[in-house]
Amino acid sequence: MNQDAIGEWYVEDDFSYVEFIPVESDSSLCRIIGTGFFNLAFPLIRYDTGDLATVERDEDGTIKRIVSIDGRTGNTIKQPSGHELTEASLSIVLHDFDHIAEAQFHQIASDKVVLWVVKGANYTLKDEQMLLDSLHCALDNNMKISFRYVDAVERTAAGKLRLVVSDY
Repeated sequence: MNQDAIGEWYVEDDFSYVEFIPVESDSSLCRIIGTGFFNLAFPLIRYDTGDLATVERDEDGTIKRIVSIDGRTGNTIKQPSGHELTEASLSIVLHDFDHIAEAQFHQIASDKVVLWVVKGANYTLKDEQMLLDSLHCALDNNMKISFRYVDAVERTAAGKLRLVVSDY
């Protein structure tokens, strides 16, 4: 999936077939199921990405537009206000920080997040302050944010990096 110049999401039909399966009947929140056309050696057919999207449908049920990509089920920061931030949203916050090699959010309480950071070669306190400012814009005002600098971020048993880990 891609975004156009004004931020609207669309499916790149030349490379895959994507289905949006409602989480509950008549729900606009859907699981993203994809079939890729490009990898003949290891085709993924009706692969459940684990990601969610919110869609808007016409009266006949046809998807009119993709409203948002909402990230993975369970991989969210749950805030005291009740709002949740998905991995997709949090990855956008981190996107422009070139001096961060890796990062992982650890929610350790309902109102506390520790961001584990692997510093890149040119990381400075200015990067930390800019990141803190970006996180304060993205998170509820009463969320406490701190940093833990590490040499590497924990991986899953399959070797994948999870952006959000809930420790509470």
